[in-house]
Amino acid sequence: YSFDPILEELFGKRPDDYWEKLGSELPRKIDIFWTGDRVCSDQYNHDSLKIIADLFQRKPFIWDNYPVNDGRLSSQFLHLAPFQNRPQQMAQWCSGHAVNPMNASHLSKIPLLTLPDSYRLGAEYEAFGALSSALTRICSAELAEKLAKDIDIFQCQGLDKLSVDKQQALLNRYQAIDEPCAKEICQWLRGHFRFDPACLTG
Repeated sequence: YSFDPILEELFGKRPDDYWEKLGSELPRKIDIFWTGDRVCSDQYNHDSLKIIADLFQRKPFIWDNYPVNDGRLSSQFLHLAPFQNRPQQMAQWCSGHAVNPMNASHLSKIPLLTLPDSYRLGAEYEAFGALSSALTRICSAELAEKLAKDIDIFQCQGLDKLSVDKQQALLNRYQAIDEPCAKEICQWLRGHFRFDPACLTG
């Protein structure tokens, strides 16, 4: 799943030689999902992926936990920034690449559209140029302009750090636009996507 030490903190130490045994005994035709160095990895590199490929005796299938925001902390944010630090060479290092979207399905399309560009363009990929292109494909010109200006609020500041007045101002700005992405922003501002611990036990 991941090199992230948080997993053993939460679930206990894995058995000795667990990954090696899994790789040697699991039929080769079966892929193994791998989130990377972290459960939510901000980058992937050849050295790290080569280590786990050797342990698994197969290329890992990347389960990329971006732009997902269904956790206690991550639900505070709308992850709209473009994909970065996913080098084109991952196509050779991995057997596949899946992504985990946000609960806000329409807004998820904005960052998701940038990942194919990263693979296609390689060194020529320009992240925020890809974001601008994705915004214009998903949103009207009016909404794309507003989102481009507010993306740092959604991506970095987070819901609980917004004052009541700022939340209301954003609601006023986006509820006037009759588009799916604008409606999801308003849902997020109203706390609709907040993490619910019951989802782990229900």
